[in-house]
Amino acid sequence: MTTMDDDGRVLNVVTSNEGKAREFAAALRGLDWRVQRVAMEYQEVQADTLEDVALDSALHLIAQGSVAPPFVLEDAGLFIDALEGFPGVYSAYVYRTVGCDGILRLMEGRQARDARFESRLALVLPDGTVEMLAGTSQGTVPLEARGSGGFGFDLTDPRRQTVPEPSTLLVLLRQAQTGTQRAGQMLEVTLEKMHSGGLWDPVGGGFHRYSVDRNWQIPH
Repeated sequence: MTTMDDDGRVLNVVTSNEGKAREFAAALRGLDWRVQRVAMEYQEVQADTLEDVALDSALHLIAQGSVAPPFVLEDAGLFIDALEGFPGVYSAYVYRTVGCDGILRLMEGRQARDARFESRLALVLPDGTVEMLAGTSQGTVPLEARGSGGFGFDLTDPRRQTVPEPSTLLVLLRQAQTGTQRAGQMLEVTLEKMHSGGLWDPVGGGFHRYSVDRNWQIPH
């Protein structure tokens, strides 16, 4: 059954990013739909494609019964041709750890700078079926950073992670060991950034467990 209220039909947008909910509201403006943001944590599997991540998350929420359909959630990423599609599904983690500067460093000396931002939406219909929708925005990687907002992730989000993800680093390590050069480069840049930031312990060596700030400068 479609969720209804006095103002018409309601689409639940599952996201911790308030700006993303505003984008949905703008897209549906003038239609008989009201967007309602559901700010909650949900399972995100570590997979090879955006489709797999979004679909798995949607199925998990359906099984939990924690969000009334219809609802929608998104997984998105930056894909750079010269880096064989990297960072792709790792975009959020790469932005948190090495940021735009790390991406630009990987792109040094490369003439081809085509890139695209891809989005995958999992739309859960009132009957519980899931429709997958795709969107792509083509562009290029500039020679230097512009602005301060990163590549699509909200620095002001209070839920922004402060804990490293060793499992992602292990995935990069395994890919590097099998000959994937870009994975090795990304792993090296990530560890160098962690070493130069607040997670590094200059006295005892190694890394602290996590930081207490969203910019990873104050260790715990």
